[in-house]
Amino acid sequence: MKLLRKIANTNIGITFRNFCGIKPVPLNSAYLGENFSISDGFFWRTDSDFTTNFRFSDLLKIFYKKKESNVEVFFYDRNHIFLKKINLLNIEYSNNIIIDPNFLGGIRDYGIFYIYHKMEGKLKSSIRNSCYTGFSYKNQLESYVHGNCPTTYRAFSDNKNSHIVNDIVGVSIFQNQKYKLQKFFNNFTKVEIFIHNPVSKKIKFKVNNLSFVLNGKCSIIVDVSHLKEIELISNCYFLRPLVFNYKNNFIDVHHG
Repeated sequence: MKLLRKIANTNIGITFRNFCGIKPVPLNSAYLGENFSISDGFFWRTDSDFTTNFRFSDLLKIFYKKKESNVEVFFYDRNHIFLKKINLLNIEYSNNIIIDPNFLGGIRDYGIFYIYHKMEGKLKSSIRNSCYTGFSYKNQLESYVHGNCPTTYRAFSDNKNSHIVNDIVGVSIFQNQKYKLQKFFNNFTKVEIFIHNPVSKKIKFKVNNLSFVLNGKCSIIVDVSHLKEIELISNCYFLRPLVFNYKNNFIDVHHG
């Protein structure tokens, strides 16, 4: 019995449990151990008069008194095709990146990005970056929202384990995971939900009665202006959307 429990709590065992729906583990980060930088999947958009402002802190300097630390930020489009990587050395306590069409070589679209902290040496810990992304629509005031879900991780230092690893979030063979947004969506000019597939596998989901298939790590914006209540049903254990509410030229961005 002890051996079965031990096997069930291994990475392979948890994947099997999630797939079959047997005592699932929606967010499996227990096996990460030490010396990893965990990133949420952060949404960017430069379409339809949007600009994105990403604000982040030097977690290693603030919490671990590291004098010099760096970050690498990877940008992907909606189909998770790699666009660019930037390296920022000796970052400040507080930092920001303006993501507009000029930053992305003229691209007016949307997608996802990840941030990883880099340092030499080791910590007896790992860190998760779940900082703030602000969205400005038609040059109006930015609406900020913090990270949505831990998605990927990478080792602090460059070594054989420094590749990016995915699939912290679990998936099932059954399309029976329900996520109901706790809000009534009436009296808005327009409502959109942004959905990012946090795993490397294809997922299926419904927005009320409308069906979708989303390839691994890809993103989609769904116009739900015609709906007053929104429920997502999927085979992903944590498919939480970001919501864009429009009131004429003003927006409010928040988690579902």
